[in-house]
Amino acid sequence: MMTDWLIVLGALIAIIGGVLFIIETFKVSWLWCVGCILLSPIAIVFIIRHWEVSKKPVLLQLAGFGIVGVGMLVIDSM
Repeated sequence: MMTDWLIVLGALIAIIGGVLFIIETFKVSWLWCVGCILLSPIAIVFIIRHWEVSKKPVLLQLAGFGIVGVGMLVIDSM
C-alpha cells in the first residue's frame, strides 16, 4: 500500500516538473514551447541550449521518475 503512494507521489512530482518545463519554454519563446510539445527531440535541444532556465524543471522530473523507480523496485521485491 505504501509503495502505491510512493509511485503516485513520484508521478505527480514528474508531472509538475513537466508542466514547469513547458512554462519555462513559453517564457523563452512560444515557438520553443510549440516545438517541445510537438517534437520531443526539440526538448533536448532546448535543455542543452537553455540549461539555466530548464535546470529546475528537468531535475524535478528526474526526481519524480527516481521516486517512481524506487516504488517499482520495492513492489518487485515484495
